[in-house]
Amino acid sequence: MMLVASYLDGQSSALHRVQLQRIGDCLLIVGEGWTREVAIADCELEAALGSLPSRVVFSDGAALECGDQSALAALLGQARNRLALLESRWRYAVVALLGIVVAAIAFYWQGMPLMAQLAARLTPVQLEVMLGQSTLQTLPKLGIELETSQIASERQQRLRQRFQAYTSGSEFVYQLHFYAMPEIGANAFALPGGTIVVTDGLASLLNDDELMAVLLHEMGHVQLQHGLRNVYQSTGIVLVASVILGDAPGAMGNLAAAGAMLVQLGYSRQFERDADIFAAERLRETGLSPTLLADALQKLSASVKDALDVPELLATHPATQERLKALRSAANL
Repeated sequence: MMLVASYLDGQSSALHRVQLQRIGDCLLIVGEGWTREVAIADCELEAALGSLPSRVVFSDGAALECGDQSALAALLGQARNRLALLESRWRYAVVALLGIVVAAIAFYWQGMPLMAQLAARLTPVQLEVMLGQSTLQTLPKLGIELETSQIASERQQRLRQRFQAYTSGSEFVYQLHFYAMPEIGANAFALPGGTIVVTDGLASLLNDDELMAVLLHEMGHVQLQHGLRNVYQSTGIVLVASVILGDAPGAMGNLAAAGAMLVQLGYSRQFERDADIFAAERLRETGLSPTLLADALQKLSASVKDALDVPELLATHPATQERLKALRSAANL
């Protein structure tokens, strides 16, 4: 196999037209009135970029240039640089780039939630408690005052004792708080670690059975670690990886400071459905109907007149018809 190339002797900038031929383990360079043999092992094929000629450099400063990149690589028995192949075939480069983009999107929608769920399972309970307490302390700084509840203390105690029967055996130590919070109206929300807050507006709107159904829904968010998973998904791969790799103590400082972030994160529709299912199962176990939660959500939706300017976690989210239908169907199981 003969191949045409250009030869630079390293002494001048002149290009000499030569022919190349491989003989055994040597490369024979045939010029006009001269020849040179070089061991194949001493032929260093540089990576070619785009349509630029391939280049072979010798130890004495001489060099070869050949426009047929693939043929020169085959003659020397060296694989053509993959970067050069991609650059010379731009369509492959575009496809590769699109593949990277698609993979990144798939990781964000599928990979990150799974990693966040794993990180949440590996997080010590005391760290979740710390995050919940930090979030509760953050609320006044956001203009959400925790005013003394006007709900009768006897009713508060009755609801705490009744709720405690559901929470016994949980790895979380639940704390049920009642506050007058006119800024957010009728609502209840759960924080990581077992803190659940009920506003006077909600307690006044619902009877005890309906309120218990709402508390079980919030308990579902805690047990399924929805708040913590939200934080992990929002903070990104570094914090998640540190927990998965066993450095939960190292993540404590960053996670404990995430209270302000947590209140800005709402629950996804799937998280809300999962919490509904959790509540429905607990209600059926104690002989109560899942329709209690549907009734409570309908009352809550009817009480919301205007959207309040409050953080996402504390905002009242009207029940969708899909959720209500699912809860009423669960009552017939």
